[in-house]
Amino acid sequence: MTHDARREFYVTAITILENAQLSFSLLRDQLVDLSWWESKVGAVSDAKRMSVTKEFALMVKWFTFHALAMAVDETLGAIQHAAPNVFHIFGHPTLKKTYTKIPEVTGKQELKPFLDVLRETRNTIHTNGVYSQPGVNSRS
Repeated sequence: MTHDARREFYVTAITILENAQLSFSLLRDQLVDLSWWESKVGAVSDAKRMSVTKEFALMVKWFTFHALAMAVDETLGAIQHAAPNVFHIFGHPTLKKTYTKIPEVTGKQELKPFLDVLRETRNTIHTNGVYSQPGVNSRS
């Protein structure tokens, strides 16, 4: 019996994007509405409302990208664990090794640059700054 991991990825991606859509709907319908603020918080300055609204939008964008990247990570990890003899990775199966080995074995090497950008961007967001492994891509 075979199982196609794409289904789980697509279901997860749809859920993430639905939540992003809901968040932006709440932003549009509530956070920009002065009467909503007055009913929930009371008097709030325009500057504070704008600041909170912009930060909320940024948080939604950050979460959406990060969650989609994590879904890719989990999907590739599940593929690797489902067929460890096919996708044999020496040592600890780091994301970098998984992101390299799976496209190599499946003949999808054209995805590697995209996966590298995705992995590095996710790591940078996750660590709240430029991500680099000790001794790799480090600046002196």
